Amino acid sequence: MLKFIGVGAILAALLWGATGCTTDPSKGGFIDGIYGMSSGKYDERKQQKQTEYQKLVQANQALSAEKQELSQQNKQLSAEEQKYKKQIAALETEIQEMKQKLQSTTTTSQAQLAEKKKLESQLEQINIRIDKVDSSQVDTKGLEAELRALAKEKEKLREQILRLGKS
Repeated sequence: MLKFIGVGAILAALLWGATGCTTDPSKGGFIDGIYGMSSGKYDERKQQKQTEYQKLVQANQALSAEKQELSQQNKQLSAEEQKYKKQIAALETEIQEMKQKLQSTTTTSQAQLAEKKKLESQLEQINIRIDKVDSSQVDTKGLEAELRALAKEKEKLREQILRLGKS
Protein backbone atom coordinates (compact mmCIF):
# COMPACT_ATOMS: atom_id res chain seq x y z
CA MET A 1 0.00 0.00 0.00
CA LEU A 2 2.82 2.35 0.78
CA LYS A 3 4.23 1.66 -2.65
CA PHE A 4 0.99 2.71 -4.28
CA ILE A 5 0.94 5.93 -2.27
CA GLY A 6 4.58 6.67 -3.21
CA VAL A 7 3.94 5.94 -6.89
CA GLY A 8 0.70 7.93 -6.75
CA ALA A 9 2.48 10.87 -5.14
CA ILE A 10 5.18 10.81 -7.81
CA LEU A 11 2.56 10.61 -10.59
CA ALA A 12 0.59 13.43 -9.03
CA ALA A 13 3.74 15.49 -8.70
CA LEU A 14 4.64 14.80 -12.31
CA LEU A 15 1.19 15.76 -13.52
CA TRP A 16 1.20 18.85 -11.37
CA GLY A 17 4.70 19.64 -12.59
CA ALA A 18 3.70 19.12 -16.21
CA THR A 19 1.20 21.92 -15.99
CA GLY A 20 3.47 24.55 -14.46
CA CYS A 21 6.99 23.36 -15.21
CA THR A 22 9.69 25.48 -16.60
CA THR A 23 12.48 24.27 -18.86
CA ASP A 24 14.89 26.75 -17.34
CA PRO A 25 17.03 24.84 -14.83
CA SER A 26 17.75 28.03 -12.90
CA LYS A 27 14.05 28.34 -12.10
CA GLY A 28 11.62 25.89 -10.58
CA GLY A 29 12.27 23.25 -7.98
CA PHE A 30 13.02 19.61 -7.62
CA ILE A 31 9.81 18.47 -9.29
CA ASP A 32 10.42 20.80 -12.26
CA GLY A 33 13.92 19.36 -12.52
CA ILE A 34 12.67 15.80 -12.61
CA TYR A 35 10.02 16.73 -15.17
CA GLY A 36 12.52 18.63 -17.34
CA MET A 37 14.99 15.75 -17.33
CA SER A 38 12.41 13.02 -17.90
CA SER A 39 10.56 14.86 -20.65
CA GLY A 40 13.72 15.81 -22.56
CA LYS A 41 12.94 19.54 -22.25
CA TYR A 42 16.31 20.27 -20.67
CA ASP A 43 18.10 18.53 -23.53
CA GLU A 44 16.02 20.50 -26.06
CA ARG A 45 16.84 23.74 -24.26
CA LYS A 46 20.51 22.78 -24.09
CA GLN A 47 20.56 22.05 -27.83
CA GLN A 48 18.81 25.35 -28.57
CA LYS A 49 21.35 27.25 -26.47
CA GLN A 50 24.24 25.46 -28.17
CA THR A 51 22.83 26.34 -31.60
CA GLU A 52 22.46 29.99 -30.55
CA TYR A 53 26.02 29.92 -29.21
CA GLN A 54 27.39 28.51 -32.50
CA LYS A 55 25.57 31.22 -34.47
CA LEU A 56 27.07 33.88 -32.21
CA VAL A 57 30.55 32.37 -32.58
CA GLN A 58 30.18 32.41 -36.38
CA ALA A 59 28.91 36.00 -36.32
CA ASN A 60 31.85 36.98 -34.12
CA GLN A 61 34.31 35.31 -36.51
CA ALA A 62 32.73 37.12 -39.46
CA LEU A 63 32.96 40.44 -37.63
CA SER A 64 36.58 39.76 -36.69
CA ALA A 65 37.43 39.04 -40.33
CA GLU A 66 35.62 42.19 -41.43
CA LYS A 67 37.45 44.21 -38.78
CA GLN A 68 40.79 42.87 -40.00
CA GLU A 69 39.88 43.67 -43.62
CA LEU A 70 38.81 47.20 -42.69
CA SER A 71 42.00 47.67 -40.71
CA GLN A 72 44.03 46.63 -43.76
CA GLN A 73 42.06 49.02 -45.97
CA ASN A 74 42.63 51.79 -43.44
CA LYS A 75 46.39 51.18 -43.53
CA GLN A 76 46.36 51.22 -47.33
CA LEU A 77 44.33 54.43 -47.46
CA SER A 78 46.62 56.06 -44.90
CA ALA A 79 49.64 55.16 -47.03
CA GLU A 80 47.96 56.59 -50.13
CA GLU A 81 47.03 59.75 -48.22
CA GLN A 82 50.65 60.22 -47.15
CA LYS A 83 51.81 59.71 -50.74
CA TYR A 84 49.39 62.36 -52.01
CA LYS A 85 50.31 64.77 -49.23
CA LYS A 86 53.97 64.45 -50.25
CA GLN A 87 53.06 65.10 -53.89
CA ILE A 88 51.01 68.13 -52.89
CA ALA A 89 53.82 69.46 -50.69
CA ALA A 90 56.30 69.01 -53.55
CA LEU A 91 53.97 70.86 -55.91
CA GLU A 92 53.55 73.70 -53.43
CA THR A 93 57.33 73.97 -53.00
CA GLU A 94 57.91 74.03 -56.75
CA ILE A 95 55.20 76.65 -57.26
CA GLN A 96 56.76 78.82 -54.55
CA GLU A 97 60.18 78.49 -56.21
CA MET A 98 58.63 79.42 -59.55
CA LYS A 99 57.00 82.50 -57.97
CA GLN A 100 60.37 83.59 -56.58
CA LYS A 101 62.04 83.03 -59.93
CA LEU A 102 59.31 85.03 -61.65
CA GLN A 103 59.59 87.88 -59.15
CA SER A 104 63.33 88.08 -59.67
CA THR A 105 62.91 88.18 -63.45
CA THR A 106 63.44 91.68 -64.77
CA THR A 107 61.18 92.89 -67.50
CA THR A 108 62.15 95.62 -69.94
CA SER A 109 59.07 95.94 -72.10
CA GLN A 110 55.36 96.27 -71.54
CA ALA A 111 54.82 92.91 -73.28
CA GLN A 112 57.21 91.20 -70.86
CA LEU A 113 55.54 92.91 -67.92
CA ALA A 114 52.10 91.76 -69.12
CA GLU A 115 53.42 88.22 -69.61
CA LYS A 116 54.92 88.30 -66.10
CA LYS A 117 51.58 89.40 -64.59
CA LYS A 118 49.76 86.69 -66.55
CA LEU A 119 52.19 84.02 -65.29
CA GLU A 120 51.85 85.26 -61.71
CA SER A 121 48.08 84.98 -62.01
CA GLN A 122 48.34 81.46 -63.42
CA LEU A 123 50.66 80.42 -60.59
CA GLU A 124 48.15 81.79 -58.10
CA GLN A 125 45.35 79.81 -59.78
CA ILE A 126 47.42 76.64 -59.51
CA ASN A 127 48.00 77.41 -55.81
CA ILE A 128 44.25 77.77 -55.29
CA ARG A 129 43.61 74.44 -57.01
CA ILE A 130 46.31 72.76 -54.92
CA ASP A 131 44.66 74.08 -51.75
CA LYS A 132 41.29 72.73 -52.92
CA VAL A 133 42.80 69.30 -53.64
CA ASP A 134 44.59 69.29 -50.28
CA SER A 135 41.41 70.03 -48.32
CA SER A 136 38.90 68.01 -50.34
CA GLN A 137 37.59 64.49 -49.88
CA VAL A 138 38.10 63.49 -53.52
CA ASP A 139 38.24 59.84 -54.49
CA THR A 140 41.63 58.36 -55.33
CA LYS A 141 41.22 58.39 -59.12
CA GLY A 142 39.97 61.97 -59.12
CA LEU A 143 42.86 63.04 -56.91
CA GLU A 144 45.44 61.32 -59.11
CA ALA A 145 43.97 62.93 -62.23
CA GLU A 146 43.94 66.39 -60.63
CA LEU A 147 47.54 66.03 -59.41
CA ARG A 148 48.67 64.96 -62.90
CA ALA A 149 46.87 67.94 -64.45
CA LEU A 150 48.43 70.32 -61.94
CA ALA A 151 51.89 68.89 -62.59
CA LYS A 152 51.46 69.37 -66.36
CA GLU A 153 50.30 72.95 -65.91
CA LYS A 154 53.19 73.61 -63.55
CA GLU A 155 55.68 72.36 -66.15
CA LYS A 156 54.14 74.55 -68.86
CA LEU A 157 54.41 77.55 -66.58
CA ARG A 158 58.00 76.67 -65.69
CA GLU A 159 58.89 76.68 -69.39
CA GLN A 160 57.14 80.02 -69.91
CA ILE A 161 58.93 81.53 -66.92
CA LEU A 162 62.29 80.31 -68.23
CA ARG A 163 61.52 81.80 -71.65
CA LEU A 164 60.52 85.09 -70.06
CA GLY A 165 63.77 85.16 -68.06
CA LYS A 166 65.83 84.59 -71.22
CA SER A 167 64.13 87.28 -73.24
